[in-house]
Amino acid sequence: MEARVAKLEAGVGHIEQDVSELRTDMKDVRDRLARLEERVSHLPGKGFIVTALIIGFAVTAGLVTFQSRIQSFVTGPKPSAASSTSQPGTP
Repeated sequence: MEARVAKLEAGVGHIEQDVSELRTDMKDVRDRLARLEERVSHLPGKGFIVTALIIGFAVTAGLVTFQSRIQSFVTGPKPSAASSTSQPGTP
């Protein structure tokens, strides 16, 4: 009977040590989780991402749609064929 009790006491000693290590590990996990939650709270939300994508697509579609008008505005009006040829006898 004494041997069995001694064996149980030794087992309980190991259990106490394991529980103490688990408590330390859980404290570390809680600290890391709190830091992670803080970092995640600063990320952009779905609404912002969807809005940014829609605006980007709208700007791209506008540029493609009005490409010729934008190009003529930037480069200036093209000279017409009649005004580019000179009349004979005019400098």
